[in-house]
Amino acid sequence: MAPTGINNNEFPEVNFNVTFKMLGISGSFLKKGYYFGAFYQKSLKEEDSFTLEDPALPLPGSRFTENFKGDREDYSFTFGKKILDKRAGVYIGYKDGKSQASGDQGQDLKFQENGFFIGGNYGWLITETGSLSINLAYAKLDGDLTETNNNPAFASPAVLATPLDTNASSDARGLSYGVSWSSRVTDHVSYTIGLDTKKYTFKNVKDSDPNVIPSDEFEEKFKSVTFSGYYLF
Repeated sequence: MAPTGINNNEFPEVNFNVTFKMLGISGSFLKKGYYFGAFYQKSLKEEDSFTLEDPALPLPGSRFTENFKGDREDYSFTFGKKILDKRAGVYIGYKDGKSQASGDQGQDLKFQENGFFIGGNYGWLITETGSLSINLAYAKLDGDLTETNNNPAFASPAVLATPLDTNASSDARGLSYGVSWSSRVTDHVSYTIGLDTKKYTFKNVKDSDPNVIPSDEFEEKFKSVTFSGYYLF
């Protein structure tokens, strides 16, 4: 019997929904209205599961569930200028983000995106020491999606016509937007509380192996609540 293909030889739809707890560090340098900033953050290990049901699965009941454990890591560099009496700012920058996870059934996943962004922000002074700001940025990124399979039910060409190993690249366009409250505690200490959303859609997905059928597109969406503390030298 010839090997069969999962999901009619189309890449199965996969949804992951994970809440990351992240800790980061940043620093910035400001002179004559120009500023340069660097940022890094990394999450704790988190868990999620994925279930695939398909008659083509060479498994009892045509059902496959895998529990994943993984983390998220980001860094960025930003160069900008304060404008409009320092109430607003425009900036450009470079970012790199990576999500990776390993499953208990033999799959290893890694998704990494990197590229340039441009954006702006505007703030209103609400109190003598506090301000409310909005932020909007546009990004153009390159993405790499890697799925390595050690499970023979998915990795062997003798079992499946299209093994679920992936080594694909793509490009993306996306937006990030948010609102934040900043306040000064002392002359040197301040804090910021922010609500942000980032959404990137990756298209033109191409695998290095022409026999592998990747997804037509995939999407990343992050909603975050952040608390940051600052010390002004």
